[in-house]
Order: sequence, then structure tokens, then C-alpha cells
Amino acid sequence: MFKVLAIAVAVIFVLLPNKSCGVTIPIGASKDNSLYQDPFGALSNGSGPTFFAGATGGGGIRRGLIEFDLSAIPAGATIESVTLELFLVQAQAFATDVGLHEVLTEWGEGTSSAGNRAGGGAIAKANDATWLHTFFNVATWTNPGGDFATVASATTLVGAEGATYRWFSTPDLVADLQGWLDAPASNHGWLLRGDESQSGTAKAFGTRENSVIADRPLLTVTFSPVPEAGAFVSLLGGMGMLLFLRRCV
Repeated sequence: MFKVLAIAVAVIFVLLPNKSCGVTIPIGASKDNSLYQDPFGALSNGSGPTFFAGATGGGGIRRGLIEFDLSAIPAGATIESVTLELFLVQAQAFATDVGLHEVLTEWGEGTSSAGNRAGGGAIAKANDATWLHTFFNVATWTNPGGDFATVASATTLVGAEGATYRWFSTPDLVADLQGWLDAPASNHGWLLRGDESQSGTAKAFGTRENSVIADRPLLTVTFSPVPEAGAFVSLLGGMGMLLFLRRCV
């Protein structure tokens, strides 16, 4: 009997999850938009080719919103790493930090479009997010300018235009995605916040609607899939023993 138990234990160790089984997938943005500082909440850029972070030459604050559909990742998976890539279409002459802040309220992307050089925004359309609205013109943010975590989940230095910038994996980025995966209703994406302390810091990034596919946002996620559960039955001295084995597939 002892020998049979030893064999069973050995089989369990062979079939335990293997940490080398991580899966990496690319995910495109499901929606993006810009918040334009405006006392009337009348401006947006839901379907435009760029979205913004920072402040314009006139000092008006711009904040970007972006969200990703995580349905391609199986429920119960463990997020290992996350990297966000954005292409900088337009920028001022100097480099500034741009942070990713978890958004705390659901928001919309309407059909407004301010065109290629969209720093001034366009008239908001139905369901657009604006400085005051989560969905124009029916629901509002608790705080004008968006409801988001105070501390950035990741920050990167963004400089010259015409280049791709990356927000590499941090524990907070991983925690954001793990939370969204475990509770999909909490997934409201990130707000991009640049240097708002001085004018001329605005950065324009390619959106999911950008005509150049390579300029669109890209999220790369590595996760450990849910181990497949199987049953191994061994009859020991007339007594049934059920051992649940887990293996990586």
C-alpha cells in the first residue's frame, strides 16, 4: 500500500502546473477618448485618430482615456506581466512624464471627431466622455476631469514625436489587470495624465481609430492559464481514493 501511495504522489508532482506555461497575447484597445478641460463639458474626440495627455500652449488640460477588453484571457488566470505601447503622433519640444491611472467610473466613446490635429476637441456627441460627463449628456463624473486613482500604476518619459513609448510592467499594472479579470465590471481602463503644471506639454497618441494600424494602442499581457483539473482514481485495499491532479496545458 505504501508503494502505491508513493507512485500516486509522484504522478501528482509530474502533473502539477508548470510555471513555464505562461501565455502572451496582444490586445487592441476597445475604446479611447480625450477629456478637454471645459466648464461646459461640451468637448470630446471619441472617434478621432489621436488622444491627449498634458496641457496645451494656452494651458488647457487634456487627459486621455483608454480601455481594453480582457475577454480573451480565461477567467481564473493569473496575470504575470503587462506592457502598454502607444505611438506618439504629436508633441511639444520637451519630454515629460505621462502616468497611467486606474479609472474608477465607466465612461463612453461617441462619434465626435476633431480630426488629425485635435488639440481643441470637437462638439461632444451622444455617449462621449467629456470633462464633466462620463456619458454625454446623461451622466457625470463625481469629479470634473475624471474619477481615477491618485497614484499612477506606471509612468514613462515621453519625448519626441514619431516614436513608440512603452509603459512596462509594474506590480500595480499587474494588479489592475488581475482585478479587472477577476471582476470584469470594474474594468474602466486607465487615464493618461501628463504634466499639467505648465503649458505646452500636451502629447497626442494614436487611437484605435488611427488610419495607421501600427500607430494604434497595443497591450501585451502574459498570464498563466487555469490548470486543467482531472481525476485520478486508485483503489487501495478495496477503498476508493480520489486524487485531483492539475496540469498545465
